[in-house]
Amino acid sequence: MILFNRKLFDNYLLNLEDKHVDLSVKLPSKDRSNNQNRYYWGIVVDIIGKELGYTADETHEALKMKFLLDRRGKIPTVRSTTVLSTKEFEDYLEDVRMWASKFLNISIPNPE
Repeated sequence: MILFNRKLFDNYLLNLEDKHVDLSVKLPSKDRSNNQNRYYWGIVVDIIGKELGYTADETHEALKMKFLLDRRGKIPTVRSTTVLSTKEFEDYLEDVRMWASKFLNISIPNPE
């Protein structure tokens, strides 16, 4: 494990002395890329929005509600696309492309 600011970490731990804590360790993930974001808004959202007669923002909100609904808590919430890693965002894009193809008969080109 690499700590980028060991002194800050140690000082933080001093504040936790004699307290029960939860500890979680995970690998850092990279946020979605600028290329993914441009593809999403410029291709995916644009094509679906035009086909359904929605604005870009309406389309984006509808897609989030359909594919990023989180029912794990006491009340459902919708995850923001801005917190998705590059891998999570690509999975989201793939889900949207497959749904558009199957249910809307819309072919959305891959980003390549």
